[in-house]
Amino acid sequence: MTAAQTTLAAGAAQELVDRRRQQRRGPLLAAPLRPASIDDALQIQQQVLDLLGTTRGGWKCSVAPAGSAILAPIPLDRISRGDSCSVPLIDGVAPIEPEIAYVIGQDLPPRATPYTETEVLAAIASTHLAFELIASRYAALATEIPDKLADSLSNFGLHLGPQIDGPAALEDIDGEVLRGFKLTLESDGATAKQEWEGKHPDGHPLRALLWLVNYLNGRQTGLRRGEVVTTGSYHGLLQVPANQMLRMQFGTLGKLQVTIRAAT
Repeated sequence: MTAAQTTLAAGAAQELVDRRRQQRRGPLLAAPLRPASIDDALQIQQQVLDLLGTTRGGWKCSVAPAGSAILAPIPLDRISRGDSCSVPLIDGVAPIEPEIAYVIGQDLPPRATPYTETEVLAAIASTHLAFELIASRYAALATEIPDKLADSLSNFGLHLGPQIDGPAALEDIDGEVLRGFKLTLESDGATAKQEWEGKHPDGHPLRALLWLVNYLNGRQTGLRRGEVVTTGSYHGLLQVPANQMLRMQFGTLGKLQVTIRAAT
């Protein structure tokens, strides 16, 4: 990347960081600051982390076609656990995506050959129910991949829920349990349950993790022990009640209980 490109990436990152801190949305970045390529956008992602004064705690990802990329770093201080989390609210409700996330148990450093499914499975320390917390810095939907990537694919953070036990925790790509299951949502303020038939967008969450590992490997990057990788929504974007206990059942895998509050 040239000095001029680095300067433009810094300007783009500063604008996106300002929007994050002020919890405001705006138009796509002005023409001189808009990323022209995936590499530009990934540089902006890293500079956003630097300006926020935080480190990467993990990634969100989905399988991308050759020549493209669907990944974004999740700030370490935006990965929460326990009985509460926060996200900027929209008209009083919280935008989330129900997902399966993996905690990495050993470093997967860059190397000359791709990682196999068996090696990636062996590197998983635990598998969890999760809510990705969503907040775009754009007022309107972006359609170009570099624009989406620069905004970290609308990621605000991740709430890591209970660990999955049993064989599903380390299910291989041909397994059936993590391909899809019923999602059931109850909340203290609602009298009826909401139900959806959840289906993983890549067929299986391990496909997304394997793609990420080898995409980063090809860029001479790697995954670190302790990082969390979330792998795509089982039902797109959901708008759920804020400031009350939510209970979402993920099929037979377990229940995620959390109160989502407004981010400050």
